[in-house]
Amino acid sequence: MIANRLPLALLAAATMLAGVPAAAQDARNLDRSDNDLRAYSDTFAAGGEAKSFTFTVPANQQVVIQVIPREGGDSLASLYDADSGELVAQDDDGGFDLDSRIELKTERRRRFRLEVSEYQDGEDGPMGGTFDILLRTTAYVPPRVEPIAIGGAQKGMLQRDQGAVYRFTGRAGQLVSIRMTADDIDPRLALFAGEGTDGEEIAANDDAGDGLNSLIRVKLPADGVYTLRADTFDGAAGAYALSIEEIAYIENGGTLALGTETPGDFSFVTTDGEGGYGTAYAEYSLSEEAVAMLGGAGGSLVVDMMSDDMDSTLQAGFATPLGFASALDDDDGGEGLDARLVLPLEGVDAAWLRSLRLRALSAVGDGGPFTMLVRHDADGSLMAALQDEAEAMADLMEDAADEVEAEAEAVEAAAEAMAE
Repeated sequence: MIANRLPLALLAAATMLAGVPAAAQDARNLDRSDNDLRAYSDTFAAGGEAKSFTFTVPANQQVVIQVIPREGGDSLASLYDADSGELVAQDDDGGFDLDSRIELKTERRRRFRLEVSEYQDGEDGPMGGTFDILLRTTAYVPPRVEPIAIGGAQKGMLQRDQGAVYRFTGRAGQLVSIRMTADDIDPRLALFAGEGTDGEEIAANDDAGDGLNSLIRVKLPADGVYTLRADTFDGAAGAYALSIEEIAYIENGGTLALGTETPGDFSFVTTDGEGGYGTAYAEYSLSEEAVAMLGGAGGSLVVDMMSDDMDSTLQAGFATPLGFASALDDDDGGEGLDARLVLPLEGVDAAWLRSLRLRALSAVGDGGPFTMLVRHDADGSLMAALQDEAEAMADLMEDAADEVEAEAEAVEAAAEAMAE
């Protein structure tokens, strides 16, 4: 007999997307089944619907779940936290051939709901048939939690298939940069709210740093304790270095005053949990002083977004009940990769100016500092100067093109002379 046998209860059939249907089938209770192997059989539901199972895992356990179709079917396994309904893991072909396989570790007693359906691809439809569920648990000794402070650094050595866990305290709104670097392994990071790695995952990353190194930049959502798990992509062993730094940043967006340079910064980003990151935009409106000066003044409003570190993009639009409505955009209308918009102000009133919105963003999702500047070109002199600058730049580019063409002709003439 296996002493720590897990109970398994069959719930009502459920679709993967729509949840449990109103007319659920009677549950087949396996809690009383004398099944020491923790191996269970069932049949795929018609129409690709899911069948639902619940089971409990004691604290400090590693559990492996395998779903094995018998007649050549293709299983899809989705594991949820039974109490919160949160999707914990999902797998299609992680096991042998078309079998599903889910592996996880838990440091606290948890109830799970496993939904099993037949994966449908193409027009063949489900094959139906029987599948087996195998549940295997082994004791798991969580790694010792090491303290680390924001502004601190640690070095360590990971053992095969083991990670390191760190804990630090942060403030709501605090922006932190967490780096894990190594020479011989592919490091990986995951950040969780609260104590332990069973809490809400705030961010995770594999290769956002240099090479295969990991990097998380995240704005902490609340005051309190955070847990950081450091491991490797493939479970390899090796040395690593870990650091946590606080980043001073500029809160983007707000109001723009005429003739005043307003700094912004896309150097910080909030991770999306998948390792990708990039600030979508920063939105600005004109200050009340600017509205008062520009209303009925005529001329043009010149808007510049300037940056040395990224390809700036500007959008001009309006605040509407349905959200932002874009009317004009520019990528490289300024110098180099800077963006510039020129908005005619003839017939414009204060209400129009108050509803105007200016959005700054990076054309390719890069980060970096930038500067916003709005100017009033009342008599056209500013635009004339800008036009002169643009024409001078065009002349320089034309001269450079002429030089390249002349050099090419000289090379061609020399080649023809050598051929004769």
